Amino acid sequence: MKKRVLSFSLSVLLVVSIIFIQPVVQSNAVTTLYYTKTGTVWHKTKSCSSLSRSKTILECPSNNIPSQLKRGCIICYGQNPPTRSSINSTSSSTSSNETLKISKKSVTLKINKKITLKVTGGKQGDKVTWSSKNKKIASVTNNGKVTAKKKGKTTIVAKKSGKKITCKVTVIS
Repeated sequence: MKKRVLSFSLSVLLVVSIIFIQPVVQSNAVTTLYYTKTGTVWHKTKSCSSLSRSKTILECPSNNIPSQLKRGCIICYGQNPPTRSSINSTSSSTSSNETLKISKKSVTLKINKKITLKVTGGKQGDKVTWSSKNKKIASVTNNGKVTAKKKGKTTIVAKKSGKKITCKVTVIS
C-alpha cells in the first residue's frame, strides 16, 4: 500500500512540475523592450500605437529595465500590465557575475558615419560608461553612439559592473 501511495505521489509531483514549473522557466527568457527617453512605461513592440508619435525609441533587455520605467504599456499588456516589482520578483535577477555582451565585436565605418552600440548583462541598474582608445579615429557618446572621424583603427571600451567589453572599430575613407 505504501509503495502505491509513494508511486502515485511521485506521478502527481511529476505532472505538477511539468505543468507549473516549465512555464515559469520559459517566462524568464530575456526579450527586448522599447521605451521613450522621457517615458515611464515599457512596450513589447516598436509598433505599439502609443510609441508611434515618438521620434526616439530606446531599447533595453527585459532583465535590465531602466529605473525610470514603472510598468508595462496597457496597450501592449492589457488591463493589468506588469510592474517593475512583478518583473523583478519573477525574472532571474542579473548578478554582477554575469558576463557582458556587446552588440558588435567589430565594425567598419566610413568617415562621418555613426553606429550605436549596446551592452547587455552585468548588474541590473549599473550604468555603462563608454570610451575610445583613440578619439581622433572614432569618438563615442555616453549612450554608445560611435562616430567615425579619421581613417584608422581604434577600440571602443564599455565598462559596467566593474567589467569591460570592447568593440574594434576600423574607419575607412
